[in-house]
Amino acid sequence: MKYLFKSAEEVILASGSPRRRAYLEDLGINFRVIAADIIESVLPTESPITYVERMAREKAESVGGKYPGRWVVAADTAVCFDDMILGKPIDKNDAVEMLLRLSGQEHMVHTGICLLNKALTVCDIRVVSSRVIFWDYKRVLQRIV
Repeated sequence: MKYLFKSAEEVILASGSPRRRAYLEDLGINFRVIAADIIESVLPTESPITYVERMAREKAESVGGKYPGRWVVAADTAVCFDDMILGKPIDKNDAVEMLLRLSGQEHMVHTGICLLNKALTVCDIRVVSSRVIFWDYKRVLQRIV
C-alpha cells in the first residue's frame, strides 16, 4: 500500500534491515538509513526483553549522537526458544536447522523499538512480544521423502 503523503521531516532509520525500511516506506515516512555500528551480544544473565530494549537504545544512541537534532528510529528483534535467544543464522544450513528445531513448537519473538531525539531529550523505548506457534512441517517432510 502506498500512501499519498510523506512526512515533512526526514527521520533517520538506524538499521540496514530491508524489512524495517519497507515498514517506514509503507507508512509514508520520509527517512534516511544510517545503520548503527555496534556490537550485538547478549550480556550474561540478560533477559531477552532487556536485550532487545538495550540493543534498540544503543543503536539509536550510536546514530543519534552524530545527529542530535534529528529523530532516530532503531529496533532489534530476538527469537527465543526455551528462554534462549536464537541468534541470526550464519548460513542456509544453520537457518534450516533452526527452522526444524522450531517446527511444531511454540516460541517468542520480542522486538524493542527506540525513538530518540537527543536535542529534545526524548528517548522512548517499547517492546512488543509475540507468541508464535510453527506448524509441524517435519511430519510433512517425512511424508514427502
